Amino acid sequence: MTLGMALGSFLTGWALWLLGAALATVSKRQRLGTSALAGASVQPKPRKVLIIRPCAGNESYLIHCLQSIGYLEGTCQVNAVFAVSDPNDLALPAIAAAVDHLADRGIKAHTEVALPLGPNRKVANLAASVPEDAEIFDAIVCADSNVDLTGFDLDGLLTALERQSSPGAVWVPFIETAQRKQFGNRVSEAVLHGSWQTFGLISGIDPQAMVGKLFAIRPHALRAIGGFGVLSNYLGEDMELSRQLRQSGYDVSPYPGIAHTLVGPKACWDTMARLRRWTMVVKAQRPGLLLAYPGMFCAGMLIPVLAVISAALGVHWGLVALAPAGLARLIVGLGARHFCGMNPRISTALVDAVLADITLLLVFVGVLFSRTVIWRGVSLKVDKTGRLVQG
Repeated sequence: MTLGMALGSFLTGWALWLLGAALATVSKRQRLGTSALAGASVQPKPRKVLIIRPCAGNESYLIHCLQSIGYLEGTCQVNAVFAVSDPNDLALPAIAAAVDHLADRGIKAHTEVALPLGPNRKVANLAASVPEDAEIFDAIVCADSNVDLTGFDLDGLLTALERQSSPGAVWVPFIETAQRKQFGNRVSEAVLHGSWQTFGLISGIDPQAMVGKLFAIRPHALRAIGGFGVLSNYLGEDMELSRQLRQSGYDVSPYPGIAHTLVGPKACWDTMARLRRWTMVVKAQRPGLLLAYPGMFCAGMLIPVLAVISAALGVHWGLVALAPAGLARLIVGLGARHFCGMNPRISTALVDAVLADITLLLVFVGVLFSRTVIWRGVSLKVDKTGRLVQG
């Protein structure tokens, strides 16, 4: 077999594998939604829930998102904690307004100022918000400050947690909404709503995944691993939380619904920086998964480019890979938008494919040669053991 035939066969095999992976992922994600809804409780029992919201800085949407606790769907009795790491944090006025608003709706809420436990300040906020008697609650729900909880089915989330064989945590995939968009918002939406990186699809790819934007956890499971404080030296506290829960015998599973998050206008650099941080988490804490970027996440662009280059060099057999590779990427794009609750348009899926795959490839290459990230204006470094240290 000539080198050209070998290259063509490799590209075709890669494309066919990618097509199979796309079909399997969409099918598995569909089954997840169907099984989670089957037999759901019609009249759920009353539950007591603690909602923790780590905050940092002020944004135009902050008051709305914090007050949205009062507009959750369900029968749960809710208590809320808003946590900051700085007594002069710019989020405090919005938090004070939210506390008053929730009090008017009969919801107890207060503010915690958390002392740093390590380089991951969000972990300190979470740890400071868990009371000594946390096990009086049926669940602790953690929601980032930009999650809009208006209309979210809290009973459904708790039911999914209770239906686990060994209840540990249930996490919710999320999508973004920006009222004022820059190009960076469009790039972010292409990745989050129309690519393999879409968290609604990741829930069907990786059974060990956990995204900490919105999740519910059993208090006794949290206590069993030593509390949130044990996560303070990890950049991806959610990924490490999932690992430790599973190691301790608890289940971690995705929720078939979607969390809505609000964001401001983003420059392309802002979007790249966040994606770079997420990819650095994979490199540090689950390095074997880093191959998923060229192998899956960017393959919709890499395979056609390699096939065209090989054809230009006289190896036309590789062009056979274009059909399965293109079909796989279209299935991913349409499936991702479907599971995000959006209209799966072919034209949008094609634009998403170009924007997302190029962006993810650039992020992947950048992460290969660096261990430093910028998070909320602070330089942080991931050392060779995967631990987070001040940069």
